[in-house]
Amino acid sequence: MKHPGIQLCIAIGLVCLTGCGSAPQYDGDQRVSVSGDVIVNGMPAQGASVSFVPIDITKRPAVGFVRQNGHYVISEGKGPNVGKYKVSISWPEEGTEPNKVGPERLPPKYNTATELEIDITTDKDTHDFALVVD
Repeated sequence: MKHPGIQLCIAIGLVCLTGCGSAPQYDGDQRVSVSGDVIVNGMPAQGASVSFVPIDITKRPAVGFVRQNGHYVISEGKGPNVGKYKVSISWPEEGTEPNKVGPERLPPKYNTATELEIDITTDKDTHDFALVVD
């Protein structure tokens, strides 16, 4: 006796497996690890995001998040390429509603109109940011 339900499940499973695979290997310039501390008025900026936006559009952007101790780490596989970058640091206040963020704690010179620039030159760059907010 045939079981069409089981045959259908097997067929769907085989179709799904043929569509699975790894993503294409990144074949651009080497990506490097970047780490450092983000301190605002002497205190760790826990929960802030640090975005590296390439000045050369052929380079890869990268983003990291600041931990409780003020430290961020972006691993080599997810890091930026060697080159010049604008750095945008965003640290919104916690929202009063779930899944909503509050207003930005940092002035635009650190994010939307950033004045921060760095040059990433090695495979293990460290870049600390000591920000002052009035």
